Amino acid sequence: MEAVNIRLQHISKTFIHKVKGEVAAVNDVNLEIKPGELLTLLGPSGCGKTTTLRMVAGFETPDAGRVYIGNEDVTDFMANRRNIGFVFQNYALFPHLSIFENVAYGLKVKEMTKAEIVPTVSDVLKMVGLKGYEHQFPNQLSGGEQQRVALARAIVIKPKVLLFDEPLSNLDAKLRVYTRSEIRRLQKALHITAVYVTHDQEEAMAISDRIVVMNQGRIEQIGAAEELYFAPETEFVAKFIGKINTLPARVNTVENDVMSLNIFDHTYQLQDASAQVHPDTNLNVFVRPEFIKLHQPDQGHFRGVIRERTFLGEKVEYVVDIQGQQINVTSYDPLEHETFALDQGVGIQLDPRNIKILQPGEVEK
Repeated sequence: MEAVNIRLQHISKTFIHKVKGEVAAVNDVNLEIKPGELLTLLGPSGCGKTTTLRMVAGFETPDAGRVYIGNEDVTDFMANRRNIGFVFQNYALFPHLSIFENVAYGLKVKEMTKAEIVPTVSDVLKMVGLKGYEHQFPNQLSGGEQQRVALARAIVIKPKVLLFDEPLSNLDAKLRVYTRSEIRRLQKALHITAVYVTHDQEEAMAISDRIVVMNQGRIEQIGAAEELYFAPETEFVAKFIGKINTLPARVNTVENDVMSLNIFDHTYQLQDASAQVHPDTNLNVFVRPEFIKLHQPDQGHFRGVIRERTFLGEKVEYVVDIQGQQINVTSYDPLEHETFALDQGVGIQLDPRNIKILQPGEVEK
């Protein structure tokens, strides 16, 4: 089956909360998902990602806007008419049915014959690594195996699109890494369009072609993992994707897209500074922890003191106190680079190319 696109056109959804009244779960979202792409909806709890997914699936109806799968407007279709495969967070397996019967359920609904069902189910179970599990029951399987059964049940019907709602949240850390790799492998092998929901930034960065960062029912930014990490457009995206430091700064001059500013009494020149700021104003700038370099106290741009030190194998994470403000610093390859002890004085160096000025947006507290 040829991969299809998914298009969301100005969709909105409001729910009635018994305390807050009307709550806009999704607010005028426009989005196009490319054929064969795995796109992740990422954001904190309550940002609208699951509601958006459920409107694609047909489990919720938008108050406004349209949903297209391929070139077909499916907004008014029930879920069973949309030909989608859905993988739930809690697996949603039938406990009284065998693994074979669970996977075969959708084919029986389609009134396929036993002669058609048996080889189809066998092929899919082999594809997800569960050949030989046909006669077992869900309570005899591990969490990871149950999730693979749920995946097999979703793909056996040959859906137009695959939808995943936090599918790995009930698995332990190592199993999450393995299972997300398997999901990605199968999605690529089947060349099927997929939408994946998670609140886990690492999971989103590992599995996605593109990521949609959502916040308070709206899209903050869309892009590949590298784009969101290295070129966030808003403060919210910068803080949600990875760690980032917020540093106080004062603007000296802005001339010909070059901004001169002071950070902890050291002057930096920022090239291509397009932010709408004025001389002699205070603002916050943002720097990733790995872009801050530590040196001996007589080197660097300004001074600080190590307050916390955490060794994590391939990296060392520091909390450094600078004039009463604490910042995070990450140093990789500790055997190759100088490391520092608790309460040791250090010099700190920033590369102006890695100093970001961002739009505030609605930042999660």
